[in-house]
Amino acid sequence: MWSKFFRIPVLLLFVAIVYYGCVEEPTIDPVKRPYTVLRVANFSYNVDTIIVSIDAGAKVLNLYKNEISAQYFEIKSGKRHFFVTNPAGDTLYNDNIWIGSYEELSLFFTGYSKPHDDFLNTFGYAQSSNGMVYLYEGLNDTTTTVLCSNFASDTPTDSSIKYRVLITDTTTKRVVKEIAELAFNSFTGAALHGSKTYKISYAKLLNAVTNSYFIYGDTTYTFDTGFQYSVCGVGDPKTPKFIIDKNIPLPIGPK
Repeated sequence: MWSKFFRIPVLLLFVAIVYYGCVEEPTIDPVKRPYTVLRVANFSYNVDTIIVSIDAGAKVLNLYKNEISAQYFEIKSGKRHFFVTNPAGDTLYNDNIWIGSYEELSLFFTGYSKPHDDFLNTFGYAQSSNGMVYLYEGLNDTTTTVLCSNFASDTPTDSSIKYRVLITDTTTKRVVKEIAELAFNSFTGAALHGSKTYKISYAKLLNAVTNSYFIYGDTTYTFDTGFQYSVCGVGDPKTPKFIIDKNIPLPIGPK
């Protein structure tokens, strides 16, 4: 009798386990891998064309000197491998570069290239972020942003210079923004009243009392409201030239 009553609960327990084990579990969405939108440019001192292969040819770019591409493309965030050559096939760069998550990122290859000569070769890269993909970076009706960069590298005859940056309102002749130091491969930004003309000077302070400066180079430009501008100093450090890029803020992307 005891064995009979003992077997019944055990049988019921077994049936319950089988039944609930067959119930379909809820589907778990796969983890989304972070991505970045990226653009790449060639601001090297002496290589007219570079060929950039990302992740063993998953993306290949032919980039001409001092041209900024307005085209962003999506790339997986994290360590990505960049292999850069010149048209003759010389290796200029061969290493991983960290690509931050969900950024609107610009990657610039810069410096003086002399393959197989570590003493004279300064070829490398610099990065700047224009914001996050899930945030709108547009401005109000009165403001513009200007990002200044220094890509005037060491050369066999010159050394790079830490510039003092002056932004002057050309109407009032007043310096509205002064940045004490802009080193090679670095960036500095300013939010300005838009639809106005400004002179941007890369300079050296000579006398703080009299506010006198030595001007290495300057450029004058009318900056419209609602846009993002990149002002890139390139070429010889003592006589830099300027490349200006006008960017429309990107639309909001998913996260």
